[in-house]
Amino acid sequence: MLVFLWIRDTKQRTIDTSALIATHLPRENRMFPRFFRRTPFNPTSRDARITLLTAIAACIALHAAPTGAQNATEPSTASTAAVTAPAELASPRATMRTFLESLAEGDLDTAASTLDLTSTGLSERLRRLRGPELAVRLKNAVDRVRLVDYNDIPDTTEGEPYVFWSGRTGVIEIAQGDEGAWRFSPRTIEKLNESLDELADHDMVEGVVEAPQTRSEWLRARMPEALLGPGFILEHWQWMVLGALVVLGVGIDLVARWLLFAVVSRRLRRSISVDTARINRALRPFGLLAMAMLWWFALGWLGLPDRPLAVLGTAVEIVAVAGAIWGLYRLIDLVVAFLEARAEASPSKLDDMLVPLFERSAKIFVLVFGLIFLADSLRVPITSLLAGVGIGGIALALAAQDLVKNLFGSLTVLLDRPFEIDDYIAVSGVEGTVEEVAFRSTRIRTPADTVVTLPNANLISASVENFGRRRFRRWRSHIGLAYDTPTLVISTFCERLRTIILEREDTRKEGFFAELNNLGASSLEVLFQVYFEVPGQADELRGRHQLAVAILDLAEELGIEIAFPTQTIHVQTKDGSSAAGE
Repeated sequence: MLVFLWIRDTKQRTIDTSALIATHLPRENRMFPRFFRRTPFNPTSRDARITLLTAIAACIALHAAPTGAQNATEPSTASTAAVTAPAELASPRATMRTFLESLAEGDLDTAASTLDLTSTGLSERLRRLRGPELAVRLKNAVDRVRLVDYNDIPDTTEGEPYVFWSGRTGVIEIAQGDEGAWRFSPRTIEKLNESLDELADHDMVEGVVEAPQTRSEWLRARMPEALLGPGFILEHWQWMVLGALVVLGVGIDLVARWLLFAVVSRRLRRSISVDTARINRALRPFGLLAMAMLWWFALGWLGLPDRPLAVLGTAVEIVAVAGAIWGLYRLIDLVVAFLEARAEASPSKLDDMLVPLFERSAKIFVLVFGLIFLADSLRVPITSLLAGVGIGGIALALAAQDLVKNLFGSLTVLLDRPFEIDDYIAVSGVEGTVEEVAFRSTRIRTPADTVVTLPNANLISASVENFGRRRFRRWRSHIGLAYDTPTLVISTFCERLRTIILEREDTRKEGFFAELNNLGASSLEVLFQVYFEVPGQADELRGRHQLAVAILDLAEELGIEIAFPTQTIHVQTKDGSSAAGE
């Protein structure tokens, strides 16, 4: 209660403040209508500063002083609600006028809005389906009581329920609801059958406009007389129509799938190649949805009582919601197939990362909202459920903190793009090719053909070494030559190596060298360095192989011996002679 008073007080202060600001602002700068101005407001002008200071002072004064609403007596709930009630339901007279005039014009939906159907146990959607028929039946009861004179009906916005007619068991009355609107009371709707039975012997009052015929009455009037008798729960013709709807629904299911397959397959095959079985799986739920829509449309023609209507209507809603969820879930597969084909044709690898993320996020979105609609169809109190989730929000947040970290990690990958699909990377001690980036983790295929799942949270602070982003690939090696190689031959060897590098198409023409670099323990070491300008590791390895073979061929051509580590051992005998051997 204190929270409600505080909100109302704040709202009143805001209204008073806005009015005060509007009166102090220059007329050309008042924000009427909406947020449009005839001249721009200059915040640097002297008048503007005076106006803003006046407005701030007014806000402080208003929020420091109590409002009149606090000092005055609190208005009653009924009086407050009556102010917010729509004009056509503001009083018993207005409600009766709206009810009769809407029926006279054939506007059954507006007439149904004058009925309080909260006691029927139907969902809001089923109330809209059931309301027009109940309005027509109530009109038939009213027309058998007396001719309505609006002057005899109270026009007050509050008070006791207005009783239009009261019989032994039935009653017709208009009562005020919690929101302040006047409607035909739940007791009137509950006792409507008793009222019609009690008034069955009364003739229609002269001068009244006959109520329009409902769809169920029109259909019932065209049924054979033998089918109009009461049966188990429903009349015979209603059971017959329900059975026919089941058969017709199966036919609609097959026809809808066939038509959708013909249209969708033709459209998709113009741009991408999609498996026929995949299209069938994606379109199967839409046949179920078409069948549920047929059943829902037919419920308005059967005139079912409240309880059978609640059971069948809820069942149809569940089938429709389940079909919609299933259909959207499968439809995402077709959309993903189309996006994958486009991503393969695109040179950018970012598309390959976004498509799996889109697939998962779209399916999660469909499942979450689908479950909410399904819970609403089952009349599960969503508000209470969400309130329960709010109470356990702290525990949920603690349990989901790793999930949030991984989500931010995936966003980091998408925004910073440290790597893309098929890049060869090294991160957190893992080295391999990136195969997939999901919401929670990134999958890396190692050189040993194992798959490592790396949580995306690790990518926020980890150092990622991306070998796939290299502009060129370096090969650095030491070529050992025998010590008995002439210096002129060594110079020729190095010069010929540089020529080979320049003649190759896959090598960078700068930053390379082939020079005698060190006098090693067992060889003359020529430092050889070259950069390959190739897109992938396979091309790099192929280039290394070809260049290594060319080096060996050149050494053989020049008569150069490639040295290998050797040791010379000197052995001295007792007589002073020595011998050497390797």
